[in-house]
Amino acid sequence: MLRALETRLIPAVSAALGAESGLTVQQGPALPPTSAGAKLVSLWAQTLSLDPPEGDDPSSGRGDARLSATLTRTPSSGGKDLRLNSSVGLTLTEVESPAGVLRQPGDDYLTELHSPSGDWMVRFYQAQAGAARVTLTGDAARGFTDRRKGRIALTLTTWATSLADADRLTGKALAALLPALDDLGVVDSEELSFRTSLPPGAGTRLRLSRAVALLEGASRAVAPLGATTTPLYSSQVTLSLRGAIELTVAYGSPDPQGIIEGVRLDADVRGATGPGPRVIEARPLVDLRSVTPTLAARAISAFGANTLAELLLVPLAELERGDPGLTASDRAKLITARDEVSEILAVYVNHARLGPLLTQTIDSLAGQSAASLLAAAGGDPTLSAEIDALRVDLGRLAALLDTTAAKSVKLGDLARRS
Repeated sequence: MLRALETRLIPAVSAALGAESGLTVQQGPALPPTSAGAKLVSLWAQTLSLDPPEGDDPSSGRGDARLSATLTRTPSSGGKDLRLNSSVGLTLTEVESPAGVLRQPGDDYLTELHSPSGDWMVRFYQAQAGAARVTLTGDAARGFTDRRKGRIALTLTTWATSLADADRLTGKALAALLPALDDLGVVDSEELSFRTSLPPGAGTRLRLSRAVALLEGASRAVAPLGATTTPLYSSQVTLSLRGAIELTVAYGSPDPQGIIEGVRLDADVRGATGPGPRVIEARPLVDLRSVTPTLAARAISAFGANTLAELLLVPLAELERGDPGLTASDRAKLITARDEVSEILAVYVNHARLGPLLTQTIDSLAGQSAASLLAAAGGDPTLSAEIDALRVDLGRLAALLDTTAAKSVKLGDLARRS
């Protein structure tokens, strides 16, 4: 990573300094010159340090990994079209043009599938100069993706036998270095990178992104030139580069995981016929429909309610204490129905966008199509997913409430008790 950063920045520094007698521009650590008249400018990325993971879990910031490949290709059609052969079924995750400059889908390019091959096509809005770099991912892999904040220490040092020369060269180099840092884009380690051909495979990538350069300080010093008494002056600027460090390690196939294909809820109630604790055991969920009109009428009378909706507004403690006219089994059926209705309707409480539906009965809502419900809610197409969820919930309510009750109970009546 450190060498890749130096390699990205050193051309700007060299171009700014130009050809000058006795001048050498070098990346990486350097020893002071030892010959008279020599001048040396060194750009050195010294250290990379990462912030510790948040919390007590060292793996808290890690995500999943996938087999990947990064391809370098030159667009055709005047630099605007890039076809990625053999990319059928893969996911296009990044486009850089040129390498290191991330392009944004929609703003800089669009993607489409080539017919009839099914390969990815990248169509740039503007002609691109030179090659582009794209990253594609395939199957899930073992490993991880770790994202943390990091810091790179960067020093720019100039040596010359004249202090004026040292200061002058440092100033020219810094004036070129700062814009290059500001326009850095992403930097990938030269030693750690994804494979460069398809299909996607195992690989490790270390990347710096969203970097911000901070000027930390400047210093000057003098020392003897080699074994002579001639003074050698140095001028040094220290910077820190702060940004996001992403490490991806992908290899092999992930461990198999079980998939929950469905959940079946069973409930039964056994216990004394009078007030007392409720014991839940197994009985099919369809028995919840035994909150029949007869039971509902008896319970409404026992608790002084007018409708089943009012009965479901009765505090839970009162239902649990019960009434001599209701068995423990009857009370449990009502409590279970109450809890189920509460769970279903919690999402709709104070939901202003679905407000127009709260005045309709369960029966009338359940009989409407998704398009009809959407129109009744105001016709906003962004509500489609919530309308679909509501239709599922209405089916659950119909299973919990008897047909007669469902004809008269309004969604809003039930929502008020949730």
